Parts: sequence; structure tokens; C-alpha cells
Amino acid sequence: MSVRLKICGVANERDAQEAAHLGADALGIPMDGAPGSVTPEEAVQLALRLPPLLTCVAVFRRTTPARTVRAAAAEARIRVVQIGEDSGMAPASQGDPARIVSIGAGRASDAARLGRIPAAALRLALSPPSAGARELPPDWTCARGAARVCRVVIGGLADPAALAEAIGYVRPYGVDLLEGCEYTPGQLDVDRLEALAVSARTATALLESERVWSR
Repeated sequence: MSVRLKICGVANERDAQEAAHLGADALGIPMDGAPGSVTPEEAVQLALRLPPLLTCVAVFRRTTPARTVRAAAAEARIRVVQIGEDSGMAPASQGDPARIVSIGAGRASDAARLGRIPAAALRLALSPPSAGARELPPDWTCARGAARVCRVVIGGLADPAALAEAIGYVRPYGVDLLEGCEYTPGQLDVDRLEALAVSARTATALLESERVWSR
């Protein structure tokens, strides 16, 4: 199965259309009231101009009350939300939006614990590898282990080569592009996005070819 591509920080129509052109499977729309975020009404207008099979994700980068998350997602007609691990939301109940739970860089240290987090997927921000280091960062190993028991979306990497290496090593459900791709909050650097998206797609194609040859 192909590695999904999510492009985050999409807060205007230009960036939304560029992300769709780059082949994104999902767009992360910031809706937590922080700089660069949009209102539910603006999110609806963005979604109306996108291809019909592109998934929109309401992203809450800072701690937001559960009732606010649910209300904003419902008003924006969005069925997937991304929240922090410390959001305090109770386990999802019927009718709640699907959840991607975001784990910050350096905080992924126990694959078994990650596998027990109630979420449709985990967004793990990976630490970039140190130049000349012989070993990969510990959170890469944790992410690889977690990817065997749950859906893992990797983020946090702004270097195309590091992203490609992480995809090959972790074998994630998806990748999330944001770090290193913002001019300012709410304004994306399309050239940087394109370099990372091409790297992700190339690495995904290599994984697919490995699966074919291993059959």
C-alpha cells in the first residue's frame, strides 16, 4: 500500500491548490486560533474548491478544549482532526471525527505505549539525523516499531534526503510535510514542498518495488 502524503499548514486557496497539484492525499488546515489558522467558515470555502477525494484534516497545534475541537470540525464539515497527545480528549465515541494524535520530536520512546494511544493514526515528529552520525536517532527506531502495530504518519523532517531515508526505514502509513516549508504561519514555500513531495513519492515507489520483488 502506498505511503500517504499529507501537507500541513494549508490556510489559503493558493496553497491548497498547489498541495493538490503536488499529489497530496490530505491537507492539514490549522484551526486552533494560532497565527496562520483559519475559521470554520474559511475551511468550508477551501474544501469546496478542492478535488472531491482529497481529505481535509482540522489541525489543532496547541491545546484546545475537546468541545471546541468537535464544534469547529462539525462547523467546517471536516471528519478528521489532528490534536496533541496532551489535549485531554476522552476516547472517541460514535459520531466523533477520526483522530490523528500528534507526538512531538523526541517524545516517541516507547513503541508499545504508542500503540495503545486511542487514535486512527499517530503523527510522530522525528528528530533529524546528525551529520556524520553512524546511528539513527532513537525516535526513528521507536517509530519503526510503532508502525508495525498502528498507523504512523512521520513528520518533522525538512531535508528531502532524510525524509526518503526515514520512509525506507520506518515504513510509515503516511508522511506529513510542514517543517521547513513555511514562509510565515499560513504561507507555504511551494518550492520546498515540491522538493519534499518528490522525495516522498520516490521513496514510496522504492518501497512498492521492494514489495513486488519480495512476493
